[in-house]
Order: sequence, then structure tokens, then C-alpha cells
Amino acid sequence: MSSEIIVEKLFPFGMILAVLLWSVGAQSQSQESASVLFERAQKAMDERQFTTALAHLNECLRKDPYFQDAYLWRARMRQRANDPLGALTDYSIFLEQVPGHAEALFSRGTLRVEMKQYAAAREDFQRLLRTPGLETNAVFFQMNPYEGTKQVLTTQSGGLKPLIYGNLGMIEVHLKNYPKAILYLDSALALQPKVPEYLLNKGLAWQYSGEKDQAIATYQKVLEEDPSNALAKHNLAQLSRQQGNARQAEDLLSQAIEENPSLPYAYAERGFLRMNENNVEGAISDYSQAILIDPTEPDYFVNRGILYERQKKYAEAIRNYNQAIKVRNTYAVAWLNRGNAHLKLNKIKEAIDDYTVAITFEPDYGLAYLNRAVAFEKWKKTVEACRDARQAEKLKMTVSESFKKSVCR
Repeated sequence: MSSEIIVEKLFPFGMILAVLLWSVGAQSQSQESASVLFERAQKAMDERQFTTALAHLNECLRKDPYFQDAYLWRARMRQRANDPLGALTDYSIFLEQVPGHAEALFSRGTLRVEMKQYAAAREDFQRLLRTPGLETNAVFFQMNPYEGTKQVLTTQSGGLKPLIYGNLGMIEVHLKNYPKAILYLDSALALQPKVPEYLLNKGLAWQYSGEKDQAIATYQKVLEEDPSNALAKHNLAQLSRQQGNARQAEDLLSQAIEENPSLPYAYAERGFLRMNENNVEGAISDYSQAILIDPTEPDYFVNRGILYERQKKYAEAIRNYNQAIKVRNTYAVAWLNRGNAHLKLNKIKEAIDDYTVAITFEPDYGLAYLNRAVAFEKWKKTVEACRDARQAEKLKMTVSESFKKSVCR
């Protein structure tokens, strides 16, 4: 059976560098054509013709591989074109030539966060803190997932330094350095006390470190300043469920959904609650809505598949497990659950194959060994069943004595 869904709702700050003001310096006669191409790229970007802009930048750098400004602008275009590796390469080339450039460091740091390169991102943001002045003509849009633009920030408004602290706090939460995360987030709050995302991430740091009372107090503080904050209500609901107060949790989640219907994890959390209460139709409805908003989360498909199994709709369950595997083909839980559905349909070979794949991706998956033992026993392969049963026991699974006696002769 699927484990509980854990959704990380950490908020990177300053995800989009919207405006970057440059003056193109004088180029030598041999570089004139590269300069013209660069200017054409700028004009295309102003007109939001991003594919054309990228083509001009590529040609500019082909003619002059040392045209440093073009690397920075191409990095932004590649990031927009969903080419994170290309963007990361261009930022790094540019920073080799201009190591103290605040916008480039900030942009590479946020990109590394998106790519889950947290240690490298931390280096960029810490390096930014050591950069004198942090002067920039850039305008940053602070983004909040599923909620759109929250705030426009500039250096003049004191925006960059708290954004750096906010990102460092978020990174330390990912790296499970919770006390350090709280210190960084407190620094961000000291500079910008009215930004709820800093408090939300601080609440998560308390929550993940096991300090649930501190987490609750932090989320409640968010709601004091912003009573309609759906994310704070979602996180409080999660804690309420963990403390056994399912009714309060569901009420909070329903409020969060009403205030922000675009939060997929609020539907998923309520679906999980309804799943535990055996409200199958309600849970399926919630997971379906979560999938509609975010079809990239495999757990949503897995849990909806489990719910369809409860209704004995095994073909529908298998379709959901297939989708989860399509989203993340290394996800052992999806392979195990599909094996379970195949076994219920008496497709024993298919079930064994699925359990085997699950074990391949997760070699210490005790439940997969146990379920494969059951499948082998149904297939009259007692030697293999005994071997898997013993391995399941080694991995702390409970195997009944009667089963062992029937297959381990």
C-alpha cells in the first residue's frame, strides 16, 4: 500500500529576473557583426520573440565566443525555453569572466534550486552575501507556486538581501539543517517582516525538525496577518491530522481549497484524509482534481489507483499505476501497487514481474519481497516463495508461520 504523501511546499524567492538593464559597450571593428546580432536579440526580447532572440544570441556567440554579455542573455533565454542545463552552462561561463555579478549569481542560484542542486545553490547565495554593495538595476518578481506574482522587489526597496536569506533558509530546510534554516529565515524576516513565505518556510523547518508546537504557532502567526492564507491552513491541517484531529484538518483543507482552488496538494491532503475515513468517492474526486492541476506527481495517481482497487475496479487502478510509472519510472511504490492489482486479477506472471522491478529500484523493499513470495506460492514455485519470504523477514516484515511451513519444506 502506498505510504503517506509528503509534499514539500518550500518557496524559492526571486525565481524570475524580469528586467535586466545593460548598456552595450563599444566593440572593435572585428566584433561589429556580433554587436549587431546582440542588439537584434535585445530588440526581439523586448518584443517577446524569444525564439528569434535565442537564434540571434547563438549566432552572436558563434561569431564572437568572447562576447560575455551574450552568455548572460542566452542563459535567460535558455531558462525560459526549459533548457536548464544550457542555462546553467551559460551562467557559469559568464561568471568565470565576471565573478561578482549579482544578477548572474542570483539567477544561477535560483536555477540550481530548481534543479535540486542545493549545495551548489547555497554556495551561490553565500557568495552573494559576500558581494560588496549588491547593486543591480534588475527587477525581481517574487513568485509563489500556484498563486502568481506576489511582490515586485528591487535593490532600492531592500529586496535582494532578504531574498538571499530566504533562499538560503529554504535550501537549509531541503538539506535538513533546520536550526540554520531558521536563522536565515529570521534574518529575512528582520528585513522584510511582511513576507508570508518566509514565515511559511520557517514553519516547515519547525515541522520537519519535530517541533510541532513551534510550527503551529508560526502558521497561526501567518494567519493573523493574512487570514485567507491557504498554504498556512494546509500546513496546519497536516499537523491536525497527525495529532488525530481529522475533522479539524478537513475543515481547514476545505477552507484552503475555497480560498485557493489551484493548490493541488490541498486536494491531495484532503483526499488522503477521506481515504483513511473510507470516503472513497470523495477521495477519488479530490485526487482527480489534484491530478488535473498537477499531473506530474506520481503519488496522486498511486493513491487514486488504491481507491479504485477498493471499488474492485482493477483495470482502472492499473491505468493509474501506469500513469504514475510514466511520470516516474523508478518509483517502486507504483510498481508494487500495480503488481498487487495484477495479482488480484490472477495475472501472476505480470505481478511477479512488477514486484521484481520494484525490488530492482528499491533492493530493501521488504513488502515487495513478501508480495512476490505470495505470488510465487500461487504459481506453485515454492522454492522461490521460500527464498522471498526469508528475505522479507530479514527486512523486518512479518511472515506468518503457516505460510513459511507451506513453502519452506
